[in-house]
Amino acid sequence: NTSSDFLRDVLETSVTVRERDNAAIAPKPSGPGKRVGAAAARKPTLGGIFKSSLIELMTTINSTDVHYIRCIKPNEAKEPWKFEGPMVLSQLRACGVLETVRISCAGYPTRWTYEEFALRYYMLISSQQWTTEIRDMANAILSKALGEGKNDGTDKYQLGLTKIFFRAGMLAFLENLRSNRLNDAAIMIQKNLRAKYWRRRYLEATDSVKAFQALCRAFVARERTEELRRQKGATTIQRVWRGQKERKNFLRIRNDLIIFEATSKGYLLRKHLLDKRLGDAARCIQRTWRSHNQLKNWRDYRRKVVIAQSLWRGKTDRKTYRKLREDARDLKQISYRLENKVVELTQNLGTMRTENRTLKGQVQNYENQLKSWRERHNALEARTNELQREANQAGINAAKLSAMETDMQRLQAAFDESTTNMRKLQDEEKALRENLRVTSQELETTRQSKTASEGEKLSLRQQLADMQDQLELAKRAAPVNGEMTNGNAAPTQPSGLINLVSSKKPKRRSAGPEQIPTERFSGAFNPRPVSMAFGPTAHTSTLSGSTFNPGLETVEMELENLLADEDGLNDEVTMGLIRNLKIPAPGTTPPPTDKEVLFPAYLINLVTSEMWNNGFVKESERFLANVMQSIQQEVMQHDGDEAVNPGAFWLSNVHEMLSFVFLAEDWYEAQKTDNFEYDRLLEIVKHDLESLEFNIYHTWMKVLKKKLHKMIVPAIIESQSLPGFVTNENNRFLGKLLQSSNAPAFSMDNLLSLLNNVYKAMKAYYLEDTIVTQTVTELLRLVGVTAFNDLLMRRNFLSWKRGLQINYNITRIEEWCKSHDMPEGTLQLEHLMQATKLLQLKKATLNDIEIIQDICWMLSPNQIQKLLNQYLVADYEQPINGEIMKAVASRVTDPKSDVLLLQAVDMEDSGPYEIAEPRVITALETYTPSWLQMPRLKRLAEIVSAQAVMQQQLDASGMGKLEEEGHEWNVNGLNGHENPPETHEIMSEGGEFS
Repeated sequence: NTSSDFLRDVLETSVTVRERDNAAIAPKPSGPGKRVGAAAARKPTLGGIFKSSLIELMTTINSTDVHYIRCIKPNEAKEPWKFEGPMVLSQLRACGVLETVRISCAGYPTRWTYEEFALRYYMLISSQQWTTEIRDMANAILSKALGEGKNDGTDKYQLGLTKIFFRAGMLAFLENLRSNRLNDAAIMIQKNLRAKYWRRRYLEATDSVKAFQALCRAFVARERTEELRRQKGATTIQRVWRGQKERKNFLRIRNDLIIFEATSKGYLLRKHLLDKRLGDAARCIQRTWRSHNQLKNWRDYRRKVVIAQSLWRGKTDRKTYRKLREDARDLKQISYRLENKVVELTQNLGTMRTENRTLKGQVQNYENQLKSWRERHNALEARTNELQREANQAGINAAKLSAMETDMQRLQAAFDESTTNMRKLQDEEKALRENLRVTSQELETTRQSKTASEGEKLSLRQQLADMQDQLELAKRAAPVNGEMTNGNAAPTQPSGLINLVSSKKPKRRSAGPEQIPTERFSGAFNPRPVSMAFGPTAHTSTLSGSTFNPGLETVEMELENLLADEDGLNDEVTMGLIRNLKIPAPGTTPPPTDKEVLFPAYLINLVTSEMWNNGFVKESERFLANVMQSIQQEVMQHDGDEAVNPGAFWLSNVHEMLSFVFLAEDWYEAQKTDNFEYDRLLEIVKHDLESLEFNIYHTWMKVLKKKLHKMIVPAIIESQSLPGFVTNENNRFLGKLLQSSNAPAFSMDNLLSLLNNVYKAMKAYYLEDTIVTQTVTELLRLVGVTAFNDLLMRRNFLSWKRGLQINYNITRIEEWCKSHDMPEGTLQLEHLMQATKLLQLKKATLNDIEIIQDICWMLSPNQIQKLLNQYLVADYEQPINGEIMKAVASRVTDPKSDVLLLQAVDMEDSGPYEIAEPRVITALETYTPSWLQMPRLKRLAEIVSAQAVMQQQLDASGMGKLEEEGHEWNVNGLNGHENPPETHEIMSEGGEFS
């Protein structure tokens, strides 16, 4: 009933001990003569119980690690979830816990004997450091674990005589090192065991997997290709959509900023110019006049120098070219004759072998027949002799003997006849051989005559095509509405050509100053009677009819209304003239004319010119921005074969628009106007058109390069078009697994067909020769670099037969370049040509290597060494000895600095694009195809053409002149092309500007 916890524990412990003692002391029967003492039945005292309990407690304490427990009160009220910091700190300080921890940390609480330490941590050092000296070994372990030098860690432990003393936390650090070391060792053992196990399983599974890999790789490749195609499609759709969305936002913000900047800058500039105009007018006039004179003199001098240089260089280059062409023609003729002779002899040899086998069979049959006849003759002779003996012995009568002689003569005649037949057959064999020789000669003669007839046939076809072209041009020159019979009608003059500057003052719709008055029309006018059919009679009736108002003011008002309808005009041009336009095919007969190709640019230039003439400056800027954006989107949406014609078509039209802007800029400079708004607009439009032409060219070239890159290696390196020299070497592992046939994916016909399509499209769409040369040169550079790099990296592939086949493919490209008047394109294939020459040349002696070095002068020593190392020696060829390879290797001075592969052509970038010179434009064309559904543009062209007719009639009848004077622009259709029959130059009163 005590309230002391300690006393209660002592009593319970004593009761437990007493019960255990009673149970341990079992009652034993007393032995005889032994008397039970009084002490046996004595009860334990309280002191004894306490003593025994204390002894057990000390035993338990000594058998365990001593840990002292102190009960700390968190708060005075002993409430849960409540902590009083000062109270807890005072209890810890009163119990000496803080001092105990500080003393323990300052001392060495952990102690290990050397044997225990070495047995537990011996793996921390290498086995070479294991010694029988336990103390040295323990010292080595500690040095290795705790480091050496300044951070040797000697303050973390102390070495005693029999034990090592550690500071607090060191055993955990050593245990961590020991665990890491054991883990590393276990991992190493597991790695080796697993490697051995899995290597055995791998070797067993390799043979079974190889057969399965071919099918799996094909399936995975197809799945991966399909996934990439889907990803590319999704990415393209997202990119185009996001780009269109962001571009709309950008254009809207940019237009707002441009309008704000233009307004602000225009106000400030006009204010500034108004303040300085009086003082700077004289200096401005003098500076402009002097600069104009100097620029004109410099241009004339440069033009004369360029003409003189071009004539002299052309003369020298033509001489050199003729000489080189003659040499090349001689070499090629010899090469072709030898190659044709080899092929012909190979075919003749096969034919002769077949016939020889047939004749040998016939001779063998004849010999067998002769042998049988001889055997029968011998048997008959033996029979005759036997009968003769019998006749002599038996006395046969003379009649029977004569009969036997008759049979003998008959058989002899049959034998002679068989011999004669055999000789006839031999003579027939000789005659057949002679006929075969004569037939071969006749076949060769027939082939030559066939070649000549093919040339005549091509010539006749070309003449027929030229005659058809002339007939088509004659048909087009005839009027659609019939010839005019009225003698008072306007005379037939060039038509469809409108000048660029309006005769009336522009309306004040823009912030720019008033325009300079200029002439509107001059010269005779007769519209081209194709598609639009604006003949003189039609115009006369239209002017008096209901569809066209007779008053000039009404016509101008209708023209202004058409130009003011900005949305309708933009929709017609962007949708009908750009996006939904049916591009004329370049392969039609006759080819499309310049008007049929460039009519989109003509109509856009016509709309732009009328907008500028009538003061729609801001509207024209927005109109041209929409047009350029639509053209760029139209070009970028095509890919593959579909991108060849649209790219060349719009590149030519954009260059025509750029030429018109250059002409407008030159005209405004010649007028010496201070119209800042027009100057800014022309500068912006010119820059945007140059950027658009640059983007179209690079987008177009990117598509062409992508398509051409797939054809280069199969067509040039792998295809074997030359018969008689076909080889079957193939060293590509993937090609051996997946290739089902020896035929490459593309041939030289495919590659030349692509080049023909590109060249035909550029020529049919009237692109300048500089652009054509630049495009073809870039494509041929891709061909040369890609084919050379692929050839250089092939092993067990290069042989003299392969070199002959590749040289034949290159020769076809050279012939294509020369037939299209681009001999400079073959310079891009020089590395590949010299590599094929190296494969065909002899490589047996050091003199041969010297010859190779002289012939292959463009190849670096490292490239020559690589080609010789990769060369595959045939069975009948002598291997390249080591001395030759050492001589070649000695020429390689620095393999690291010597370039092995040519710099790859960038597929995304086509290099700098040189914009061609602007085309010479003499007049604006109003040609509109009849199938084009654009009423606004057709009506605009009709009004402009009708105004030109009215002005022509006024000038012809002498009723008056134009009220305003100025310079007109002299416009021509195409640079480098003949003017059409209806082209006519427009002269102004102030002079002509070209």
